Amino acid sequence: MFTKKYISVFLVMFLLSATNLSIAQQAGINLSLAIPQGEFADQVDNFGYGFSGEFMLLSPKPRSPIGLGLNIGYYIYGNESRSEPMYNIPEVFVRVDRTNNLVIFTWFLKLDYLLEE
Repeated sequence: MFTKKYISVFLVMFLLSATNLSIAQQAGINLSLAIPQGEFADQVDNFGYGFSGEFMLLSPKPRSPIGLGLNIGYYIYGNESRSEPMYNIPEVFVRVDRTNNLVIFTWFLKLDYLLEE
């Protein structure tokens, strides 16, 4: 239910941006580096790497220089591989692989104005 709410908001914003065809939209894809901060940095020894993408849903216009955008990113900050004994059969070992990932979802405002000369 929580995910359906965000998907609904995203679709509404996307449809609102598609109705205004007279202005240019902006989109981008980036390679990214994630640097752990605070308590998370105490638990993680390495940086995260990944990619992110951004899309302006409502682009700035001459009469309204404020735009609204969405940024979505995916980062990998580590992996681990180990052998563990099977729960019911201690003589049998299984390989456990784990990849640690982060997904971010960020709304942003863009102020775009031209300086008159």
